[in-house]
Amino acid sequence: MKLFSTFFNIFATLLMTNETLDYLMRKVAFISFFLLLMPSFISSASLLSQTCCGIIPEPRFVDYVKSQPFELKPSTKIFVSADASDRMLSAVKNLTALVEEECGVKLYMTNKPEKRNAISLLIDNSLSFDENEDQGYILEVDFDGIVIKGKTETGLFYGIQSLKQMVRKNDGSNSFPALTVTDYPALAYRGWMDDISRGPISTMDYLKRVIAVLSEYKLNFFNLYTEQVFKLNSHPGIAPVDGISREEIKELEEYAAEYFVTLIGNQQCFAHAEKTLSIPAYSYLMDTKYNFNPAIDETYEFLEDVFSEVAPAYSSPLFNINCDETSDLGKGKAKEYVDSVGVEAAYYGHINKVNSILKRYDKRLMMWGDIAAKYPEIIPNLPSDLIVIAWSYVPSENFVGMIEPFQKKGMDFMIAPGVSCWGRTFPDISSYMVNIANFVRDGNKLGAMGMMNTAWDDDGENFFNNNWHGMIWGAEMSWNPILRNGKDSETERKEREEVFNDNFNVQFFGVNRSEFDVVSALYDLDGIDTFAMRGLTSDGQLWKSLTDFYPADVDATACANNATAIEDMMRIYDELLCPEDVLVTNGDVLSNARFALKRSLTTARVNALRQQLYKTYIDTDETNVRLSKAMIDEMLVTCREMREEYARLWMSENRGFALDRVLANFDAMSQSLLDVDKRVFISTDVIESGKQLVYLRTLFNDKEILFSLDGSNPHSVYSTPFVIGNSLEVKACTSEASLKCGVETKFILSHKGIASISRLNSRYSTYNPSYSAGGDNGLADGILSTDNYADGKWQGYQGQNVDIDYDFGKKENIHEVVVNFYNSTYDWIMAPETVRLYSSEDGIKYEAAASKTMEINRHGGDRIVTFRLEDLDIDTRYMKFVAEYPGDLPQWHQAPGEKSYIFVDEIVIR
Repeated sequence: MKLFSTFFNIFATLLMTNETLDYLMRKVAFISFFLLLMPSFISSASLLSQTCCGIIPEPRFVDYVKSQPFELKPSTKIFVSADASDRMLSAVKNLTALVEEECGVKLYMTNKPEKRNAISLLIDNSLSFDENEDQGYILEVDFDGIVIKGKTETGLFYGIQSLKQMVRKNDGSNSFPALTVTDYPALAYRGWMDDISRGPISTMDYLKRVIAVLSEYKLNFFNLYTEQVFKLNSHPGIAPVDGISREEIKELEEYAAEYFVTLIGNQQCFAHAEKTLSIPAYSYLMDTKYNFNPAIDETYEFLEDVFSEVAPAYSSPLFNINCDETSDLGKGKAKEYVDSVGVEAAYYGHINKVNSILKRYDKRLMMWGDIAAKYPEIIPNLPSDLIVIAWSYVPSENFVGMIEPFQKKGMDFMIAPGVSCWGRTFPDISSYMVNIANFVRDGNKLGAMGMMNTAWDDDGENFFNNNWHGMIWGAEMSWNPILRNGKDSETERKEREEVFNDNFNVQFFGVNRSEFDVVSALYDLDGIDTFAMRGLTSDGQLWKSLTDFYPADVDATACANNATAIEDMMRIYDELLCPEDVLVTNGDVLSNARFALKRSLTTARVNALRQQLYKTYIDTDETNVRLSKAMIDEMLVTCREMREEYARLWMSENRGFALDRVLANFDAMSQSLLDVDKRVFISTDVIESGKQLVYLRTLFNDKEILFSLDGSNPHSVYSTPFVIGNSLEVKACTSEASLKCGVETKFILSHKGIASISRLNSRYSTYNPSYSAGGDNGLADGILSTDNYADGKWQGYQGQNVDIDYDFGKKENIHEVVVNFYNSTYDWIMAPETVRLYSSEDGIKYEAAASKTMEINRHGGDRIVTFRLEDLDIDTRYMKFVAEYPGDLPQWHQAPGEKSYIFVDEIVIR
């Protein structure tokens, strides 16, 4: 209104002068043009107001009004109705404690309404909000006082949280600007899920801390993902001693209720059952080692026992049965049953049986939606009241295609983004900011009931203390989602992100950016993932073998990139050193961030050690040996220090369960440092067609080596390289090998393709150094892969054909080509459907020689797919091998439309 008033005054002044009519018309035209632009100015002003307000999640509407600010005084009282519930009184006590701490004013509660100099909490049944009325609130500030109104106590609670954040934003000032906040959530259910089964189980104190903190940002439910850790009276041998008990669940429920948070039950009951099924006494329930057998009654008798204890432990009528990632269904003991009824019927039959069990406890099922998305015919056969959870953790621009199969069938659904913390030293901020914002945006538009933000512990090494920023961003988006689409959506997200980060500094850490910009330091930590030296934020990178010398790890470019990365990480570490007197709250979170950086820095230093060991492997001179041994000694000290700090951080938020698994990795790393000079390297050179020269050596060339070629334990003393002319297994070890170091075994194939690759017309992926299979000759080195695609022997190609030229040196008769491909759509890896061979007289012009097409099961199927081109009769010196790109990831995948990988093993040519 001030803008309109200003222009009115200018216009009136002009009328009182002797300006010409032409001048006036130009002014009127200018004003008209300005008025056309007013909506964008108003939008910017609104955004600025909400930034200054400091509230997370960003309120729907904030209007600054014409009034003097309200001043807190020692005489200010807080009015609460005499019939307020205990949890409302608890919320008021938390508010008064914060006001006293921040403003130095002790507020006294009264049941007598005060017209002036008061904070008043009022239930007003006449209030109306566009959505979720029971959770909406109005917060009014003027000269006379502060009034928070809600239709229910839930709304009042959220209004109190917003006022608490305004107090923090004031930074000790007792003066509050006059304004009106009208606010309500877009999604009724806004929660988080913490994985407590594959790694750390938080202590009760830490779980309560998480509930209290996240409730301030208006999240209202949480889910403890549970496989084997619920302590059962009927099956006491399954859960660990540090598992979670029914009594603890009840205690958490009661505590959460004080903060208007609901604990929703969770029990995995189909796949991801390997920890239970690995116990010999329960192996009879197994289909494969990963999933229960749906073909036998004993499975459901067991699940009845489990649910008879787990289901009543939770008061909420909602219950998450999970049932995700069942790709191995029917590959074991249930094969005959699944083959007879089909995967779809086997799956929904299981869900319906579980539903019938849980209905006895008045539970409404929630279930992950990945399998139903793969097999849409499952959907009509699911319980009519089931809530499906669509999940994806990739930073896609659009998730509509993933949600629509459920929305169009009229199913109730929630969406589940994630904080990208799994398998990493620190969460992937750049990924989850997009994933959460866009997934919630599309879920809200299509009618989602709610959002459940996920924190998985796939490798069991994550700390929840690293996840606060992502969890609270989920609260921001699920309360007030992005509304625009396309590029406008990206613009809106970035604007919101800037405001959010400003407010997060204040609300979570108690600092302004001018004092110490914690969030920017955390973004720099996340930025390590973009360094030219990849893998520095990967948990597993630290545990990689020191003597697996992948070219992308040890070449000159890698050495230079790694050295630069170390320098940059040292700079970032300095940024994370916040003065203790500046950081007000949650200082332990910054300690975790510093440890995450130290871990990445240690990974870079392990890379540097590996690079030095490779130099020594190439040239075993005295200088290289001495430097290698000195770096090994330094790394032993670092490993011990990291182990101690990791254990301390673990115990600060978690129970002891599963800590030993991670500490065992540190111990194995230390042992590998002690044994690095005992590993035997087995390498080969082609000397003529069908014959290879085999070399054995240790890193420093100072150990006696024993070997065998007949499968027996090594017993012959190695002295000089030897020739092999057929496929066989070489075993070797040093005469002083420790039990930890053991025997090196390598199966060496002999075939016509050995060392015959002349050119790679497509390039293997550099996403992970192990995807190179040892380099350009990795598919013709006689080394076969295992069933682990990351074992360093598979070669991975993303978004392209595999196109390889061969030169055999002379004309050869090719009668067979055999090659294995990996097939796991879930892991983004899809075996090709077609393989083609071409021959050439000159290595330039090629003609089709043979091909084979196979039907590939993208929903699961065999992990290893073998193409065998037999009964060939191709006389050629030059050959081209092409495996055709199978296409982008399908629409039912959690990353639809992304480029898939082809992973190929040794191409055996006979």
